[in-house]
Amino acid sequence: PAHRISMSIFGTPNSGETAGFNSFGAVGKRSFNCLLDEQVGTDKLGLQMGLIAYNLLSFWTPGYFRPATTGTLDWFTTALLNYYQLKTMLTLGFTDDSEYLSNLSKAYNTYVDALSRRGLAMNALLQLPNSNERSMYGFMLAATFDMLLVANTSGERSLDDLMLSLYSSYGGREGYLENELYGILRDLGLPEIQTLIDNHFKQAKPIDFSKALAPYGLSLDQMSGEGIDIGFRVKGGGDLSVEWVEPGGPAQLAGIVFGDQISEVRGFKASKASDIPKVLTGLKPGDDVDITVLRNGAKKSMSLKLSNLKYYLIKPMPNASESARVLWAKYKTAH
Repeated sequence: PAHRISMSIFGTPNSGETAGFNSFGAVGKRSFNCLLDEQVGTDKLGLQMGLIAYNLLSFWTPGYFRPATTGTLDWFTTALLNYYQLKTMLTLGFTDDSEYLSNLSKAYNTYVDALSRRGLAMNALLQLPNSNERSMYGFMLAATFDMLLVANTSGERSLDDLMLSLYSSYGGREGYLENELYGILRDLGLPEIQTLIDNHFKQAKPIDFSKALAPYGLSLDQMSGEGIDIGFRVKGGGDLSVEWVEPGGPAQLAGIVFGDQISEVRGFKASKASDIPKVLTGLKPGDDVDITVLRNGAKKSMSLKLSNLKYYLIKPMPNASESARVLWAKYKTAH
């Protein structure tokens, strides 16, 4: 609703090869143009317009969903954009259910990994310069909001309704405040919005994404992969200080603690972070690895038993009800 779209139909020497959406560009604050190949038939026109809308979102969101104060809610603008870029490809049919759930699983795994390493809530990350974790935290919150909202209203409401409400109330003006954003979500059918914000924005509690997935007949299962897990991470580069130890993981069981400086792995001197995976090549879960660390200036040697790499996978429940499948169909096509 924020733009007038002007379309140019054009022919080129390779027209028969492209036969689709060619390029786009913003032409002003409230206008937008695109080039559409002349070979596009009427059966493909709707799909091409969907692609145009997909690209248009990146221009539309920052300009018309801007919070009134920077820093406090800018994360939500970015979260909407990142989440919608993934969901739109599902809605348009460019990805199928399986690929979408795979990408959603990857996002959740990245979020869990970042949360366990950092241990910081979103509002704390906003105070840090160039924190890469913000976008993933925000993405997962946006996905949670949308899935719970669709489920709570039996598919009658989604984040699309939030976007339209923000535009109609605050589009092109000074922007919205936190309480106004949460109020709209609450009115649309997300009464638990304040609890979600308190737990996952103001505090660093992991999102219970399985609760959001369950109404759609989807489960979030922890799986064991073929890779190996050492259970710790170092800061990176030439700094081999341990910055994170997995609770109950191989490193903690071996006695490695935060702040240890990795000195040797399997008898090889480690000088940079990339040395560690190199000397572990060919090992498998259950193998023992000798590690030497520096702690308070003294060397300590220990044996670490490698475990399976664990990850989360979102997949359909084999006994999903018909109502769950119907709700999933509504989630995919919500607009």
